[in-house]
Amino acid sequence: MNYIKDLPETDNPMVFGLNPNADLTRSLNHSKKLISTLIDTQPTDSAAAGGKSPEQMVKDMIENDFMKMVPEEFDMNYANGQLDKMRHKRLEGSGKTIPLVMFLFQEIQRFQTIIKIVSSWFKNCVLAIDGQIIMSPELAECIKVINNLQVPKPFMYDPSGAEISWLNPSLGGWLGSMVDRHYQLNVWLTCKDGWTSRPPSFWLTGFFNPTGFLTSVRQEISRSNQKNNWALDAVLQTN
Repeated sequence: MNYIKDLPETDNPMVFGLNPNADLTRSLNHSKKLISTLIDTQPTDSAAAGGKSPEQMVKDMIENDFMKMVPEEFDMNYANGQLDKMRHKRLEGSGKTIPLVMFLFQEIQRFQTIIKIVSSWFKNCVLAIDGQIIMSPELAECIKVINNLQVPKPFMYDPSGAEISWLNPSLGGWLGSMVDRHYQLNVWLTCKDGWTSRPPSFWLTGFFNPTGFLTSVRQEISRSNQKNNWALDAVLQTN
């Protein structure tokens, strides 16, 4: 009997003490490297699409499509006024003394930062293509990435490499998610006056800090049942 033929072509990750999902991760990494190599080997000096250069096509996409998808910045004076009005039926006080109101304020602040980052990079890319500012290596890389309809790194990570927003493989999908996230925050902020001033449902993964949302809910429940000696740790949390 030829035992060699009975051996698998690839070793099971569990042989090396790894999770079975390691095979999936390896395949995804190989696919990403293959796609990246194909994109990098494409000609960049082609004047296709009516004789337009890649830089001119990027400029047209930014001005005609992408910039129109970027939401307007929140008016923080209006936002703070709305937040101050928000109350809870069973809690004393109003505004940022209410846990979920403070959570909404923090989410708006973080989203405001992302809007400024995206708008700034788009505008600088257009200015660099027009020759009005210096074409830095960072801007050149950003233009290249946008031409491939991928998400520029500054949109998702800060200079230290820490994640600052949501991840998406395509620029269109990333901007679409941005529009949806802004819509959720704006609907919550502009809710009609009521005892909660909140939407009937929430898109949990559309928050920067979904764990913070759940913690704020637990805080409100424990505070509203303070007379019954409810502790924060005693409030059920689903992981």
